[in-house]
Amino acid sequence: MKKQLAYASNCSDSLYSYIYRTLQKRAGDENESLDQQAISRCRTAKQKKKLAGYYAGPWQLLFNAWCNNRVPNTAVLALLLQQCLSHFQCEEVIAAWQ
Repeated sequence: MKKQLAYASNCSDSLYSYIYRTLQKRAGDENESLDQQAISRCRTAKQKKKLAGYYAGPWQLLFNAWCNNRVPNTAVLALLLQQCLSHFQCEEVIAAWQ
């Protein structure tokens, strides 16, 4: 008998809360850093206005995929053990569960 994998939509409240908060924190920190890097390269106010905005790093991509039930909890929990996540690694994990 096969066991069904748990995703964001069908896991316990405590696990959902843990994964959600952790991914949200990592994605937020990473996105803020990417935004600040883009802004720091600007020389004029016009450039800053043009470049300010939404920068999604790999943690954000994983967060979005998990929220949309494209990646199971087991895969996300394994990645949360790491401090860093590359775009390549994130894309590979998401593709593996499609």
